[in-house]
Amino acid sequence: MKIVFYTRDIKGAKEKNNVLIYVRVGIGSDRFRFATGKTISNSRNFISEKVSKKESNSSEINYYLSSLKLHLETEIYKLHNKEESITSNIVNTLLQDFKNTPQQRKKNSSFDFCDLIGEFIDLGISGKIKKKDGNKYTKTTLIKGYGNLQKHICSYEKENGSIKANKVDYKLYQDLLHYFDEVELEKASQSRLIKDFKSFITKAQLYFNIKFDNYKKELWVKPSGESLNTYYTKAELYKLLEADLSEIQNHKTKERVRDFFVMNALSFGMRISDLRNFDKYDRKQKDGYEVIIYKQQKTSAEVYAPITSLAKDILKKYDNKLELPSDQKCNEYLKEICEVAGFTKTLELKDKKGDVIKSAKKFELTSNHTARRSFCTNAYKEGLDTLLIMSISGHSTIDSFLDYIKVTKEEFAERFAQTDYFKLMTSSAKPDLRIA
Repeated sequence: MKIVFYTRDIKGAKEKNNVLIYVRVGIGSDRFRFATGKTISNSRNFISEKVSKKESNSSEINYYLSSLKLHLETEIYKLHNKEESITSNIVNTLLQDFKNTPQQRKKNSSFDFCDLIGEFIDLGISGKIKKKDGNKYTKTTLIKGYGNLQKHICSYEKENGSIKANKVDYKLYQDLLHYFDEVELEKASQSRLIKDFKSFITKAQLYFNIKFDNYKKELWVKPSGESLNTYYTKAELYKLLEADLSEIQNHKTKERVRDFFVMNALSFGMRISDLRNFDKYDRKQKDGYEVIIYKQQKTSAEVYAPITSLAKDILKKYDNKLELPSDQKCNEYLKEICEVAGFTKTLELKDKKGDVIKSAKKFELTSNHTARRSFCTNAYKEGLDTLLIMSISGHSTIDSFLDYIKVTKEEFAERFAQTDYFKLMTSSAKPDLRIA
């Protein structure tokens, strides 16, 4: 048995992709030829039965062809061992079976990524899909690797809506990184998730026959260094609180979203998942102040946080009931609210050479999580002890906290210059350097 791939121009075709890839199956003296359904732009880009890298989707097509070849070889050998005759109709049926497996029948735009990853994991565990070399995917790869990816993509879709094939583009890449920052994932974890996401795109193209027309693999680089995030100063938060929203549509709901955003940013620094249950938490009166006590959903850590006067005023305004829209709607409203309030300055992230690598308007970077980042950053800049801030915000490690707050190296230097140690070392009086 011999299986060969070759190309042939499509007669009369005027489109760019006008070269069709065929498969020829030779069994003894019989020769069967069928179209694979895959096309390339130029026959010269097909060398030694493989598509060269001159084609933008070469890896996906080659992956598809190698899987098809493996499928045909496996099934024909099975029939041969049963001493069944191999006809053109039988080979064609095998080809169509490959094209029409459940994973190949998926429609390009009718899926949620969360469900699609889950389907891939299930098919891999059952052995219905295999690696290029014909071996099964290990449960570690499927459950630990792609299972972790599925968990985060499901969470993202819950807050931001379903990811469709035509939405897999550079904007989605940026949105995912922004989301990973919001849920406080370390850079190593973010890098691994982006790598796994790119890997899954390749598999979705092959196993589910999905086209990602706007996906450019080379733009999805593993994240490193700083991200383009923002926070709001105390002055900006009070400006936002006083902004007139009466002229915008659905202004009552948006005013509520704004008020609780500002309350959180100035008083608590909660994750939105914890803020939503605010009216269900225990509240205790202490000497001269009141605290709220809750367990974080993400970490189960118990947090004691004093309730500020501002928080009490806002809670009283709404009868201590938050009643917020969905996370996705809150994020949408916050961007609109902040734009109306005039937070339209362009923020830039530069590399070591000073070149701008990312830029966005401040309101575009605003989300529910910006409140948490604002609280932590403002408290840190006020000189509050790091461990004290972490006890209120619920951060578990100093590394994650310091990576999270938006303080520049210049601001660190300014803060150091204000310390008693620096003042002592720069005073005219000679410090006592004797060893005790």
